[in-house]
Amino acid sequence: MFFIDTTFIGIDIPSLKRPLTYAALDAEQNLVALGQGSPDDVLAFVMGLNKAFVAVNNPRRENQGIMAQEEYRAGLHTRPKPGRWDRWRVAEYELRLRRIKVHRTPRSASKAPGWMQIGFSIFKALQAAGFRDFVPPAETTPGEVGSPAATANDQTFIETYPHAAFTTLLKCLPFSKTGLEGRIQRQLVLYVNGVNLPNPMQVFEEITRHRILNSELVLDDLLEPTQLDALVAAYTAWSAAKGEYTLIGHPEEGQVVLPVRELLPHYD
Repeated sequence: MFFIDTTFIGIDIPSLKRPLTYAALDAEQNLVALGQGSPDDVLAFVMGLNKAFVAVNNPRRENQGIMAQEEYRAGLHTRPKPGRWDRWRVAEYELRLRRIKVHRTPRSASKAPGWMQIGFSIFKALQAAGFRDFVPPAETTPGEVGSPAATANDQTFIETYPHAAFTTLLKCLPFSKTGLEGRIQRQLVLYVNGVNLPNPMQVFEEITRHRILNSELVLDDLLEPTQLDALVAAYTAWSAAKGEYTLIGHPEEGQVVLPVRELLPHYD
């Protein structure tokens, strides 16, 4: 069966000067790998798996100019003002409408930031290796429960976005991911959704008067921001394979997959 023996991988690309972070979950949401490396290192790990469902925290491809088409804009439920949002992808426009901040993807790869270009190259390498886009069942509309049969291809990839994934799971805008409260919040929402991680609330057992005064605070079980971003991508792949997801955006330029069945009109 596809789902049982599949590994679900999340890949996060923080910047050109830092290594990629990857996380892998099994079908029971056990953490089977959490590491860092170059793009080649991460791709080698993925290619070594028999069945893999990969989620990359990066746009699938360059902006294809869908939002610049007047006919398409006219059919949107919330029609943007002329000249507004022309340079954004459809998925980015839909996220921004919900008050979820997201980077804009340019029309040309050469004008994209370095980390985004790395992401483009990862998607191309996965496709060249036989990976295919996630295809929902024909009878399923975005936001409704799908079917694991939709991912019957042994090697599948999706585009996701960690800030949006955490926001939709929390049903509110999260704390800053670099702060202690933001790290606890992100690890906690993964923990309560079944990912087999240490309970981050145990951190508070470490926060005593004595330890604070003596600089002895130990946070070994609390994951770093890039690790949490990679993990929420892996969880999103797992959730999509289970048939619980929402797709936003246009297929021609890349749809963002989010690990919830429904989106709120906006997030505060």
